[in-house]
Amino acid sequence: MLSVSKIASFYGSTQALFDISIEINHGEVVTLLGRNGMGKTTTIRSIMGLVRPRAGSIHFEGSEITDWQAYRIANAGIGLAPEGRHIFPNLTVLENLIATAHNKNGLDNPWTVEKVLALFPALEPRAKIMGGRISGGEQQMLSIGRALMTNPKLLLLDEATEGLSPLLRAQIWESISQLKDNRQSILLIDKHLESLLQIGDRHYIVEKGYVVWSGNSAELNSQPDLQRRYIGL
Repeated sequence: MLSVSKIASFYGSTQALFDISIEINHGEVVTLLGRNGMGKTTTIRSIMGLVRPRAGSIHFEGSEITDWQAYRIANAGIGLAPEGRHIFPNLTVLENLIATAHNKNGLDNPWTVEKVLALFPALEPRAKIMGGRISGGEQQMLSIGRALMTNPKLLLLDEATEGLSPLLRAQIWESISQLKDNRQSILLIDKHLESLLQIGDRHYIVEKGYVVWSGNSAELNSQPDLQRRYIGL
């Protein structure tokens, strides 16, 4: 589905990514792991066209999207729930969901407001509340729901449970598990390794802008030294 091949991305004159290569197949949950500031979010921003790679290539479902603008990448079927949530604070929960709703790729059984509220029941009683006045956990649910309303073929989740209480984290993980059961393709960043090992099919560790390891959950779980060295556990 997605092939990122040896991309190099910069912020001004500072290089953030060095020859990053990852792949995601249809129906897979793939994670990016590593300490803060190592290039995980920049990888997602590069995929979305928010940072333009200066070298390498990105292909999505057979089309090269390396130089596409972000809106075109979104229309092609990549949805993003960004780090920091970035919901519309002056729109209600319902309006936030409606604002991004489309099914440009004609997917069968598309996401609707009703389906998002069924996935995140905590949002239903908050539907008429302004986005800026709901809790951080509810905002995270709304951010994911807003991305789902674009009916993405591939969903990018950047720091899916950052700063949330254990109870709210559990609710988010349960919802992501449901998405996986429905064969939603997902690229996921988060710090909670135990949950990532349970839900992820494959993992990439990013260190100082390089992919330094890749493998499945069983392989990563069997290497505690690797976890301590690159993830900080």
